[in-house]
Amino acid sequence: MATFKVAILLLVIFSLANKVVVEAIAPDSQIEDGSPYNPPEPSPEEREYLEECARKITNECAKPIVTYVFTDDKKRVPTECCRKLVSAGQRCHNGLVQLLASFNKYRLLAAYFVAEGKVLWDECVLDAEYGGH
Repeated sequence: MATFKVAILLLVIFSLANKVVVEAIAPDSQIEDGSPYNPPEPSPEEREYLEECARKITNECAKPIVTYVFTDDKKRVPTECCRKLVSAGQRCHNGLVQLLASFNKYRLLAAYFVAEGKVLWDECVLDAEYGGH
């Protein structure tokens, strides 16, 4: 049952990322050859790790986090969500951002998304530690 809930949470995170990224990127933005690209499947150990760390981030927190990283909408992520993100750990955050950024046409902007993920991480660390950023 727990694995099913994690799968649902990952699906929600990926769906939110897809929705906000599609809205943020022009529809004609494509990989040069126009072909779809899906990243290689994570190793079983990495997949298990990402599933475990995703459990620490609720659906309510996934939306503002994904929106911040994958769009130009830089609304403040709620303190409670920052605390959950920091609690999940930087490796978790970086792994999920890198995985999402590697899908299809988004990989053209992967370096930008990873950089935005680092900015959010730094802000959330301050917010979680000092109660505001």
